[in-house]
Amino acid sequence: MQVLHRHSAVLAQGLVVVLAVVGDLKVREQHSVLLGVAHLDFAHASSSFPAQ
Repeated sequence: MQVLHRHSAVLAQGLVVVLAVVGDLKVREQHSVLLGVAHLDFAHASSSFPAQ
């Protein structure tokens, strides 16, 4: 049981880190026009590739 508890603690910590990174990216994207444009360019480029 100790191993399971430690594993879930690691998972929870990893989830917090992921959420923090995603939140940070979203905040930066809102504040940086350049990053927003780059993101749009990337989305447009990836959508213009033919489906495999």
